[in-house]
Amino acid sequence: ESYVYVADSANHVIRRVTIADGTTETLAGNPGERGYADGRGTAARFYSPYGIAFDAGRLYVADTLNNLIRTIDPDTGTVDTLAGVPKRTGFVDGSGREARFNQPIGIAVGEGVLFVSDSVNQTIRRVDAANGRVTTIAGGVGKTGADDGKGPAARFHQPFGIAVDGDRLFVSDTWNHTIRVITLDDNTVTTLAGLAGEKGFVFGRGEWARFNDPAGVASDGKRLFVVDSSNHAVRAAALGEDYFLPVAGKAAEFGAVDGYGGAARFSSPGGIAGDGHELFIADTDNHAIRRLSPATGEVRLLAGGVETGPDHAPSPRGPYARGERLRAGPC
Repeated sequence: ESYVYVADSANHVIRRVTIADGTTETLAGNPGERGYADGRGTAARFYSPYGIAFDAGRLYVADTLNNLIRTIDPDTGTVDTLAGVPKRTGFVDGSGREARFNQPIGIAVGEGVLFVSDSVNQTIRRVDAANGRVTTIAGGVGKTGADDGKGPAARFHQPFGIAVDGDRLFVSDTWNHTIRVITLDDNTVTTLAGLAGEKGFVFGRGEWARFNDPAGVASDGKRLFVVDSSNHAVRAAALGEDYFLPVAGKAAEFGAVDGYGGAARFSSPGGIAGDGHELFIADTDNHAIRRLSPATGEVRLLAGGVETGPDHAPSPRGPYARGERLRAGPC
């Protein structure tokens, strides 16, 4: 069977959703119990896990408030710690427990290497999946900004979603309201779309585009998809291009409506992942996982209880507003 893996952040658990029928089960962690413990299934503990990725038979999780990178065997639900020390914030490159993070949040996998957006450190880190060795590829630790440049000369402001496409990384620089690109041969960071500090919903090219708290990003090999979280929409551009058109949802209109393109409604969506055929979206403030056809723009509910109405208005500050985040992971 095919699955979507979800970091159910406020429940402090990792869930698995069967794509065929939406059946949901808890893979690791105990609902409502935050903490730190390696172990199998309900014996494991997480603290607001956000990012999740799958590669070569293993799940990788950014256990955000534990400041860790964890691994899970999806067959057994066994959780281990790959890098970091639980609840110890900091910024240290090194192997395994030598390394330190400060709220790692986005995670992506490329050929045995993990890439992590270390959000409060304002950096992008590289983790060797085999031995947990951590190095920094871009950003200046704790230094916010929007500068393009090589390695430590670059600046971010709460980097969030991250996706790998060959020799490039795409990063949603959430509080700069921009989409950044890192070329992995020399770790040079450039701004693909958006203008730092200027939020909105505009389909212009490059710096004329506007986003509002972009969150998850995903590539299907042809297009880059961006969850424009506080605009309650999903946008896309051809890979390497800078013109992001709407795919689903309508700017500034939140809700829980299935439908095609602009007729669909989301409420502060966060994560996004694909299986080569469909995209799966963590519709955060609706507490639901939605499925999106990139070919037709059709949005349908896969799993979760959608809540709407005046008591369920979207988060006021996009994906960082509070801990109640669902993050869709690759299937």
